[in-house]
Amino acid sequence: MDPPKIRKIAVTLDRPGLTATTRLGYFVAYGPARVNPTSPSRQLMFDLSSAANSTMVYDAVPLTLTPDPADHDSFKLRIEAKGLVWTFATDTEPRHANFVIMTTTFDKKGKILKETAKIAKVDAPPTVPPKGRLELPIAVSLKIDHDSKAVRLRVVVRIVQTGREGTADATLLQ
Repeated sequence: MDPPKIRKIAVTLDRPGLTATTRLGYFVAYGPARVNPTSPSRQLMFDLSSAANSTMVYDAVPLTLTPDPADHDSFKLRIEAKGLVWTFATDTEPRHANFVIMTTTFDKKGKILKETAKIAKVDAPPTVPPKGRLELPIAVSLKIDHDSKAVRLRVVVRIVQTGREGTADATLLQ
């Protein structure tokens, strides 16, 4: 198999004074590889880290991040139904959605303070049909370790089956 070629990106704007932030290019992917929770691939880690360190909005998986008013280190993450892939039920497993969540905190200069990634599996309610289309959002509770130097949080969600990613940002209160 030939190595993938880079595809360059050129963005032009017709209004003076505007700037656009993009990548210089991309490699044509052969489709996402399956995520191995015990030994994640370098490509997966690179993709997650690139999304976490970028200021671009990744919106292939629509999400919202809402801070908990009672706890400045807790958040509610909502992943919208159109970004999810639900498995079919089997004799041994209920329907579920698999995704990776990466949280990254930054200091006031934009330096990474802490990065954490984990694989999540959320089961659908037992009342849903075992097969067919399922339009069901997911709400996940997130708690980050308190760090007095942290001023910004970025959350990256990657759907295991499709490789699609979404990001959400929050300003951290002290």
